[in-house]
Amino acid sequence: MKKQHAQNEVARPFLWRDRHGERHLPAHMETRHLFYTLRMIWNNTMPASARLPGNLYSFGPTYTREYMLGAIVAIVPELATRKNMTPEWRQQLQHMIDWISIYQLKSEKRAQIEEAA
Repeated sequence: MKKQHAQNEVARPFLWRDRHGERHLPAHMETRHLFYTLRMIWNNTMPASARLPGNLYSFGPTYTREYMLGAIVAIVPELATRKNMTPEWRQQLQHMIDWISIYQLKSEKRAQIEEAA
């Protein structure tokens, strides 16, 4: 039976909702797609001083700040396990992890990310 949840609620396990409304487990996403998804989320959620190269996008009401932070919490540790990351992607992932540890998102989210990474 499929778990029902409110539109703005962060599902457990986390599911990324793509632009077509389809939901994906980060573990099942191809590395390139997962990395660029994370970077897009990162750049649109974090302050300008934390951003990486890439475009900014407009997101609909489904993509709340809580949902986007949940995406970061789910995707960072998954990418950290991937063996086929390019050196540039690894460097950018490390930037995100370092930024989180220095500036702290929310103490609970930060602890989840550091614990998993």
